[in-house]
Amino acid sequence: MEVGLSSKIPTYSGGLGILAGDMLKAAADASFPIIGVTLLSKYGYFFQTIADGVQVESPVSWRVDDFLKPVEEKVQVEMAGETVTVGAWLCEIFGSDGYMVPLYFLHTDLPENSKASREITDRLYGDGQTYRLKQEIILGVGGVRLLKKMGFTSIEKYHMNEGHSALLALELDRELHNTEEVKKRCIFTTHTPVPSGHDKFVMSMVDELLEKDLHDLLPKEYFEQGELNMTALALDFSGYINGVAKKHTEISKTMFPNYPIHSITNGIHTQSWVSPHFAQLYDKYMPNWRKDPESLRDIFAVSRPEIWKAHFECKKQIIDYANAYSNAGLDYDFFTLGWARRFTSYKRPDFLLENVHRLNEIANKVGPIQIIYSGKSHPYDTEGKELIQKTIYLSKQLDDKVKMVYLQNYDIYLAKFMVSGVDAWVNTP
Repeated sequence: MEVGLSSKIPTYSGGLGILAGDMLKAAADASFPIIGVTLLSKYGYFFQTIADGVQVESPVSWRVDDFLKPVEEKVQVEMAGETVTVGAWLCEIFGSDGYMVPLYFLHTDLPENSKASREITDRLYGDGQTYRLKQEIILGVGGVRLLKKMGFTSIEKYHMNEGHSALLALELDRELHNTEEVKKRCIFTTHTPVPSGHDKFVMSMVDELLEKDLHDLLPKEYFEQGELNMTALALDFSGYINGVAKKHTEISKTMFPNYPIHSITNGIHTQSWVSPHFAQLYDKYMPNWRKDPESLRDIFAVSRPEIWKAHFECKKQIIDYANAYSNAGLDYDFFTLGWARRFTSYKRPDFLLENVHRLNEIANKVGPIQIIYSGKSHPYDTEGKELIQKTIYLSKQLDDKVKMVYLQNYDIYLAKFMVSGVDAWVNTP
């Protein structure tokens, strides 16, 4: 559903999209033959402002044609008796040796579609279940059809990054008439071990929106359960399944005990996230780090003063940013903590401030502390938005020796400053 390449292309909301973008960049560096498919999200996720502790959402304004190229080919999908035309924009991702990985952004904003259908790809994770299922039909079914229309007829594997694209398995089954062959071609990565990470749609909605040929291929037990669970669909049609860390896989096996789930621990695309100050240091001591990230282990041979100097330059950047855009009055020399990710209850954003009195005592003992917070809540995540208010409210109970600032509109651009600049990264899920 989302791929995060750059803050200039705001078609992502969080870690799921960032991982997908980093995977494609790493594939380009490795000259690995892969194609990315996602949704355009014409108005992005949303632009966040904070007013008196309250999150306010606005559409993101960006020029698609500044960053993407139009694709001539179009395909059709049927939804509720209406033919919806699906087009695409292309982003070319170039690796360190010039190898290009294509990423196709599917969209329905075409004159041949009705007003309601043109809006299907307006917003990432938009309003309501019907809107979400329409998007997942465009992604899974439309994605497979468009790749075929463009001549990609020898694809060996289809990787479903979370259950959003699971309907691609039904489209493959419709073509191949062989479920076992579909399983050989499909790989599924599950990410989130809480209910919000697993889309479910009532069968009456599925009956209305899904093409009859695809509807007829759904396993009978889904009808007995009265809902289409997209994670279950992906699991049932995949020959290889993985979680995103060893511990996550353990938990996923308890959630889905009838499936063999493997472990793959997530990494990052190093070149995207290493700050210029550390890149300069690595170039001096580990000149091959861009092509061989494992060489970064040699950092232990670099003197601590040199490491600290590079870090301090990064730290000044995030503090300058915070002071310029929030009048925070942060200090270069204070111990600085960072917490930033999607604001939702299972990530426990308020955990750091659970005992404000104790935090104040720590600062009195060890010296001044600064905390930089950032993150968005989904527009319909009422609890998450309340946690933003709670976090900002609790910050006002901190003593003079503990400063806290909440930076609005967290994105890739801000994340790069934060992850390289804070002294300690706080992880509380």
